[in-house]
Amino acid sequence: MILFQTEKASQLSRNSIPYAIDRTKNDLTLSDITRSAIHFLSKDNDKGFFLMVEGGKIDWACHSNDAATAFHEIIDMDNAIKVAYEFYAQHPDKTLADHETGGLVLGTGAYKLNLQVLRNQKVSESGFTHI
Repeated sequence: MILFQTEKASQLSRNSIPYAIDRTKNDLTLSDITRSAIHFLSKDNDKGFFLMVEGGKIDWACHSNDAATAFHEIIDMDNAIKVAYEFYAQHPDKTLADHETGGLVLGTGAYKLNLQVLRNQKVSESGFTHI
C-alpha cells in the first residue's frame, strides 16, 4: 500500500504529514492513513494483524512549546482513534490500546490557563518558521 501526500504538503515536509493546524483540504490526515491501513490489513486476512498508529507530531509540537498546534494534533489523533474504534466495534475480538506519553504544562509560577488565546494561532511553530 502506498499513500501519496499532495505536492504542496510535501514541500513543507517530505518526512511527515502536515500538522493538523497547517493542513489544507486535500492533505492526508491521520484518520485517512488509519482507515487505509485497516482496510489494507484486514482485507482477505483471517489471521489478524497488528497496527500501531502514532500521533508523533503531538510530541513534536510539545517539544516546540507550541500549545495550539499540540491541541490540534490531539484532536487529529482522537479522530484516528475513532476510526480504529469503529473497526473494533465491528470486530470486538480484536484489541485496541492507546497511551499518552506525558503531560502538557503551560508556563511556570502563577498558573493561569487561557485556552481562548490559542484560537488565534493559525499555523504551527514550524509552519511559522517556514514562512
